[in-house]
Amino acid sequence: MKKHLIRVLACVLVLVMAAGLVACGGSGKTEATKATLSLNHVGATTHPYQIGAEKFAELVAEKSGGNITIDVFPASQIASGAKAIEFVQMGTLDIAVESTLSLATAVPEIDTLNLPFLFDDAEQAFRILDGEPGKALEKKCEEQGFKILAWW
Repeated sequence: MKKHLIRVLACVLVLVMAAGLVACGGSGKTEATKATLSLNHVGATTHPYQIGAEKFAELVAEKSGGNITIDVFPASQIASGAKAIEFVQMGTLDIAVESTLSLATAVPEIDTLNLPFLFDDAEQAFRILDGEPGKALEKKCEEQGFKILAWW
């Protein structure tokens, strides 16, 4: 049973990073009640990350009544890897779509997700990441100044 729990936790951690993640820093450029946030991702302009980022920006603008806008920077225009994570921590970048490998530099517990063969399938991974193990990892990230918006 203990081996199974360790494997599940390891799978959760690996999947989080392998699937990608969105980390969000707490700073944004504000003027009055309006804010513009920067979102950086590693994909090209034709990559699903771009499509998702554009939809996210559209929904944020819609739900905020136009008070929050998201500027999307594809193809690591601002930074990539551990540098993007560092920029989020510093407030230079607001949102980064990065791998768990990159986030593990700031949140070592996330490195568990980088173990091979951690999950049997995507369904199991998301079930675990959306459950208590994922919440525990999200809390560890928050302690380091990150807010996980989604597991990709």
